[in-house]
Amino acid sequence: MSNYKHIQLELCKAVESEDISVDTLREKIKELSTTSSESEDNNEERSPLDILRDEIKNINPDDSDTIHKLNKYNFFHKACCNPNVTHEVIEYISEEFPGIETVTYLCNDVLE
Repeated sequence: MSNYKHIQLELCKAVESEDISVDTLREKIKELSTTSSESEDNNEERSPLDILRDEIKNINPDDSDTIHKLNKYNFFHKACCNPNVTHEVIEYISEEFPGIETVTYLCNDVLE
């Protein structure tokens, strides 16, 4: 499994937890950001978490393949569906992953 998918799966597990909080999510993100992989563009080390952030931030609404890939493990949607998630957790996810709401919205638009 690629680091990219691993990051998404770990975020899904974290936000589906009964004891989810901003602090636990912050710790999980900190833990996940220590993993690195070589960037294809310029051979510099980047974490898969940073790559995921970039894909979300720079999503092209016409790129249905990327939209589906990002929504395969849609941790933002799972967080919104978890009754134990507070508004603060949703805000934290939005701050950590700018544009994540758009990815979820675009997925619904593509599937219709």
